[in-house]
Amino acid sequence: MKRRSVSQALLAALTLFGTQEALLAQVILPPTPLRHEGFHPFPTIRTGYTPGTILQTRVDAGGRRTVPYLLPQNLSLDPPAQLLTTSEVVPTIEQTTSVGIGAAIQMLLPRAVVSTEIAAGLSSDSSMKIVFGSGTREMLLGADTDRIVAAAIKRGLPAPGSYSVIVGTISFFDIEATITDKKGGQIDASFRERVGKVGSNIRINSSGTAVVLPTRFSERHRAFYMYQVIRPTSAAIAGSDDTHFELIPGTSALDLERE
Repeated sequence: MKRRSVSQALLAALTLFGTQEALLAQVILPPTPLRHEGFHPFPTIRTGYTPGTILQTRVDAGGRRTVPYLLPQNLSLDPPAQLLTTSEVVPTIEQTTSVGIGAAIQMLLPRAVVSTEIAAGLSSDSSMKIVFGSGTREMLLGADTDRIVAAAIKRGLPAPGSYSVIVGTISFFDIEATITDKKGGQIDASFRERVGKVGSNIRINSSGTAVVLPTRFSERHRAFYMYQVIRPTSAAIAGSDDTHFELIPGTSALDLERE
């Protein structure tokens, strides 16, 4: 494998930034069919942020960020909202840029101290393939989305900021990513040694030509989400029963907080 150091873009992508631009730069592209449907990737694999979660986007001293504002269980809906659950086959995706590889590593291994170790052994000819296991899609029905949003507005959505609701997610028990050199080069011994110190969830394949990051979870972890922006058309006053709203499909990834 070439020892040419990875570009500064990868090193930047493997570092947690506070600005909106840097956060957006760390988001991988989902498979084309999901992207056309309106799904976006979470910045890290997570168990939370279920469909029905109300998000608040605001700008403060830390920059622009999106955080959970109300969880479905906080709204005491009667009857509770129901999720339409189906099996999902998600196509394999490939990251061929340094920024994409860096974003994928952060998504799959958000808490691992692996960034500099991986970056030190990558060449600019590296690519990364992500294979998703059997997925589960969970979607809110339209009527339940309206009930959730109405209940949230009744509790009050105060300024500053704007609000969104997650209407669907796709989750997995297994994901595997493979980093290879596009020219089929061997991974050198020093890189093998560094990778070996990171943890058992990272390994070198038997031919010595790829780094494999298998990620297995004891419960489903959400990788993709779909959301709608909440736009009240009259004052969102806490306790009010006459606030009207419209829901606009989200068109770009939110600057969600990382786990």
